[in-house]
Amino acid sequence: FTAINELFDISGPDGSANEIDLSDLNSTAKTFRMGLKDSGTVTLGLNYIPANTQHAALRTAWTARTVRNFQMIFTDSPNTTWSFAAYVQNLSISNSVDSKTEGSITLRITGDVTES
Repeated sequence: FTAINELFDISGPDGSANEIDLSDLNSTAKTFRMGLKDSGTVTLGLNYIPANTQHAALRTAWTARTVRNFQMIFTDSPNTTWSFAAYVQNLSISNSVDSKTEGSITLRITGDVTES
């Protein structure tokens, strides 16, 4: 794994699960079971630098639509690490007068997020 430089914001994963309605005609209240878990997405906000090796690799993964492995390492002690495989689902670049170039990258998780 290689650190992605110039990050200033990370949000997610924002997963959810479908609900399966198990209610029947004899039910006195609705009953449910959880369906398959969807691990969701992670969004990265970064100072985008086209020549940066990691930024270029994310753009290549987005263009090629390839799955890459990612880790989020927290600052607790000992460090908790979340690992997951994801596609680069969205890559958006913005720039304006007298400002830095920013990127927003959405990673679409495929499979589970594992914690170690």
